[in-house]
Amino acid sequence: MKLLNTLLLLLFISPIVAQDDCDYTPGKKAAKLLEQADDRKKYKSDQRREFLEKALDEEENCLPCLKKLGESELQKRIVALLV
Repeated sequence: MKLLNTLLLLLFISPIVAQDDCDYTPGKKAAKLLEQADDRKKYKSDQRREFLEKALDEEENCLPCLKKLGESELQKRIVALLV
């Protein structure tokens, strides 16, 4: 079962990684929040998720924010499946 879940994870992650060539640049405030959301050493996952949500409140079309929020949700659900 874990092997199946791992294979499914790889199938879902591949298209996400392939979509990295976006030329969108977020505004100053959203960029700062996005930077904070990337800091895994300083902030816990719940705090990083809040930063992404605040960045989306600032800019609804913040594509890097949407991508990271989606990746975060996917990772959270995969971990829940594997436990």
